This record gives sequence, structure tokens and C-alpha cells, in this order.
Amino acid sequence: MLKFEIIKVDNKNYIIYDDFRKNPKIIIPKIISPFGKEIFNDVQYVNYQIDGINNDLLMDINKTEQYFKKYIKDVLKLNIIFKSSIKHFKKYKPLWKVRLNKQTSCSNNNKESILIQDFNFKLPSYIIVSLHSLWISEENNEGGLLWILDNVESLI
Repeated sequence: MLKFEIIKVDNKNYIIYDDFRKNPKIIIPKIISPFGKEIFNDVQYVNYQIDGINNDLLMDINKTEQYFKKYIKDVLKLNIIFKSSIKHFKKYKPLWKVRLNKQTSCSNNNKESILIQDFNFKLPSYIIVSLHSLWISEENNEGGLLWILDNVESLI
């Protein structure tokens, strides 16, 4: 059973912690981003492809999203549209939207640090992602989870 500590920051954001008062983390030994880094509204994202190797990851993300969907409805008493971080397509494998930030650590396959703008996100990578927060926009009648890329290391 999933268990989180959820702390209201303001009317739009709730920080998520695990039992150790840290953001819950997911470690993925091998994943790719077919489109690389993208920028939307001055925010950098990577859409990671969830393929057969990462089916458990897809189930874990779905389970986590269902938990927070229920939390919004039952605890916060809001009837909003939950925006999944997973996008499904008819012709392509699902994509998981993960946000980059200034603290995202990047390294090559020799474990040497490199700048985020020089990292090739299209190569197979080892990543660590944190479940950072729950966001809610009552004026747009929607909400969702913010996943942050903490660490990415090229495998090639």
C-alpha cells in the first residue's frame, strides 16, 4: 500500500514526502527519450519512453496517480480532471513527462559531470526521478503530479 506525507504549501501545491521526509524516488536502470529535451513555457522537460523493459514502471506510476486522484477527491473534496504524466498513443509507446530543474545532475558513461544543455537525452540512460509535488489549478479544473529528474547518466 502506498503511503505518503502530503504537506500543503499553498492553494495550488502540495509537497510529497516518504517515511524519511524526502521526496519518494524511482530508479530506472535503462530508459530512453526518443525526442530528447523539450521546452514548454520556459520549463525544460524530458518525455521518457516506457517500453516492455519498464512495464513495472508504468504500473507503479499508474498506481501512484490513482492514489493521488483518490486523495484529491476524498480528502481535498475537489472534483477536478487529473492530468496524467503518462501520455498514451495509438502508434507509439507511452511517454512519461519528467521535469528538469537546475539541480538535475548529468554525467556521461564515465561518470564525468556534464552540463545539462550538453547531455544527449536520446541515448539510453540510467535515471533517478523524484515525486516532488501535487499541483492543483481550480480555475482550470485540473491537477496532477510533478516528477523531477534528479540524476541522469548516459549508458553509452
